[in-house]
Amino acid sequence: MKYAILFWMMAFACLIACTDDEDPVLQVSVPEESIRFVPVEGGAVMYYSLPSPTDIYTVWARYTNAQGEEMALQATAYLDSLNLMGFNEARQNVPVEITFTDRNNVASEPLYRTFSTLDSSPYAFLDSVEVSGGWNGIFINYKFSKEAAGLMNVFYIGTNAYTKQADTLYVDNLQLEKGEKQVFFPINFEYDENTVVLRTEDYQGYNARTKCWSGLRAYASEQLPASEFELLDPEEMSMENEQKAYGLKYLTDGDVKGENRLLYKGDSKYYTYMTKAEGVGSYLIVDMKEPRVPASVRLYGMFDLSSAGLYFNDEFHLNYADRLPCKVTLYGSNDQKSWERLAQFSQKSDGSQGCWGTPWMGPVKTKEEMDQLDPNYCEVICPLGNTEYRYLKVQYDELFNMNPMFANDKQYVSFHELEVYVKKD
Repeated sequence: MKYAILFWMMAFACLIACTDDEDPVLQVSVPEESIRFVPVEGGAVMYYSLPSPTDIYTVWARYTNAQGEEMALQATAYLDSLNLMGFNEARQNVPVEITFTDRNNVASEPLYRTFSTLDSSPYAFLDSVEVSGGWNGIFINYKFSKEAAGLMNVFYIGTNAYTKQADTLYVDNLQLEKGEKQVFFPINFEYDENTVVLRTEDYQGYNARTKCWSGLRAYASEQLPASEFELLDPEEMSMENEQKAYGLKYLTDGDVKGENRLLYKGDSKYYTYMTKAEGVGSYLIVDMKEPRVPASVRLYGMFDLSSAGLYFNDEFHLNYADRLPCKVTLYGSNDQKSWERLAQFSQKSDGSQGCWGTPWMGPVKTKEEMDQLDPNYCEVICPLGNTEYRYLKVQYDELFNMNPMFANDKQYVSFHELEVYVKKD
């Protein structure tokens, strides 16, 4: 009898030990219809409705994203949805494993479902893009109706300077935005017909999509020497002031950075162009002496100099940037009576898209330092064509307004140099 009791005690102990070795499982009953998936851009939203009361504390979803990464996302039982993101091109039937855990992290048996996704905004963005040739570069036009996040990198096929072989060469990038826009990218094409490559990336830096445009023709322009055109001011809006060195003549003196003012080493002379008050809406006329095919007009800004001296009660009012035009429209004519709108340069007045005349660097103190820097300019670029005009009207439609403390209340307009470019013979 004693041995029989000992046997049963040992057997019971083994049974308990075996039971203790098994992982506990959270027992839950979640109806299939209580979990559903709605495709969204770049992923899906998993909606869930849990029984009440419930021991479920956390909802888990595990899946593999477009980059091959294992994703494990969680949400509390007090919410009703979980965002399953990480995709670019639309997908169908993506597997997902769903589990539930309680407050002690005891997990349920997994449920296996699938979901579908829509194209992400960086992927879909390229469907709205058109690329066309321009003077010494390309135009990128887009009209995107949805919210966008990410970047678009611009490349072209050219010759690698180091390997001397054909290569994909980087040009610049563009922030993806909702809306309609035209952007010009300068490119010195090497061939008669060229290929441009656009590659979008998402907010995590992953490549979303690549698209190529081939057969883009190269069109070259050349600068029209200042001796071959004349600036006209029919409204007499130019402030002519020898004491401060304001005047129309400074727009064609060849100084695109502010070198004359730097060498003057004083504060009282600017050697630049300034309109009278209420200059917004005013314009200059470029007389090219004979009909020519216009390519572009450049307006240059003066560098920030060590002898800044933008007097408090002066036209600059300690605020050069807000005297620069942020919107410039170019018109063409052959008789100065009827004008055809050719092109427009535009940045937001609040500076959120940058300000073409205010680089990040601080004051320039020496000519040697100035010589190392590229000039700052905006360029109004005409569409391709062969229509000739003798006259161009450069109209200032809006000013930057970035510093309300020193606001440009009298609407003075200033820029430092004007250059004209025409079709190269």
